[in-house]
Amino acid sequence: MPKPIFQLVTHKGESRIKVSFEKNDEWNTRMKKVTDAKWSRTLRSWHIPDTAQNRKKCGLPSKDLSVVQPYPVSETGKTSLLYLSENNKEQMGSICSNYN
Repeated sequence: MPKPIFQLVTHKGESRIKVSFEKNDEWNTRMKKVTDAKWSRTLRSWHIPDTAQNRKKCGLPSKDLSVVQPYPVSETGKTSLLYLSENNKEQMGSICSNYN
């Protein structure tokens, strides 16, 4: 089963953890069991509350230790911010090595 990718986002004014994975019935069933997990049509993914416990389970840094890394998002040179944990870096593989 492919592993999901976790990303810190703000959705409708709330700090949430976006859980992205390829369409998979087993993962959808698991997400439906997570407290306060919601499907977002706009994000096109599941998201869960941004809590210390959820960050730990997802391999994300704690709120007071978050690392923000800028990375280019377009040919215009504009940048955006992305919160990356070691878990996300492993999942993203060689993509992240270009920005470290």
